[in-house]
Amino acid sequence: PVSTLQRRQVWPSPAAQLSGAVSKPGKAIVGENNPSGQLDRLMRRETGIAADAKILKYDGRPFTPDIIARRVRKEVSTW
Repeated sequence: PVSTLQRRQVWPSPAAQLSGAVSKPGKAIVGENNPSGQLDRLMRRETGIAADAKILKYDGRPFTPDIIARRVRKEVSTW
């Protein structure tokens, strides 16, 4: 089973929503369109929960389903 959470606005941060989404058993992967992992840091600061992996893309183009699937498979293969 897989669950997703897409945030369109990151501040003010709804800590309860973030915490509920990432506190379930399993691994958390954060996808971000920036080179530094800002959402992961915010999530860790607000909830105490850090991502197990990050998918960072910062070439100015949006994520496509193919890119996400490929990167998730790559991350999961290392667990």
